[in-house]
Amino acid sequence: MAAPVVAGAAALMIQVNSKLTPNLVKAILTYSAQPMTGYNTLEQGAGSLNVDGAIRITKLIKTTIPTTNGTAMLSASLPTSQTSTIAGQSIYWGKGVVTNFGFLRGDDLMNKWQKMYASGVLVGDGTPFAGSSISLSSTMTSGTLNLYQGAFTNNGVLVGDGTLYLSANAMGGSPTPFLNAQGVLVSDGVLVGDGVLVGDGVLVGDGVLVGDGTAWLGDNTISMLPR
Repeated sequence: MAAPVVAGAAALMIQVNSKLTPNLVKAILTYSAQPMTGYNTLEQGAGSLNVDGAIRITKLIKTTIPTTNGTAMLSASLPTSQTSTIAGQSIYWGKGVVTNFGFLRGDDLMNKWQKMYASGVLVGDGTPFAGSSISLSSTMTSGTLNLYQGAFTNNGVLVGDGTLYLSANAMGGSPTPFLNAQGVLVSDGVLVGDGVLVGDGVLVGDGVLVGDGTAWLGDNTISMLPR
């Protein structure tokens, strides 16, 4: 049920900066989201949608998107206190991006262009899985980033402060990963719980459903009595 709201947030972001890539839209949405206490990253993805935070970050992104890994991506600094005030409540930005079998956290996710934000690749390419763990890709990521392997249960403000729920090896290992044994396909590198659903970018420019209302109005003619 959150998908229409997230799609609307993505549309607003594209209106602010039409140069955003689908992966960057997803990264901004997850970075600004507030993790919910008591839920793990498989259950909640990045957390609660924060449209205010996403738009504020989008306004800082350069209109000419960099293409070189590690290039400065913002036209101004991130706010010192990375929070939003909505209905009198403080909403804390999670400052993380869910990848494949874990997540990354750090200001440089927004300060610097990460090659995993480019078109034609996956955000999960930033943390490739090999053997029994994931690691930071030096060609897909840059800057100071903290890598958290596996799914974590959030016990406080930040997911990184939580406890490990499921290891990266259990999620993506071989020959029989835990999640695959439960009938959930995650081996393609797309985290089941990322929950953003904006990667293809199609819904932003769709706009077709607006015209469906005319068909409903036209159906009234069927009930008219002949003269």
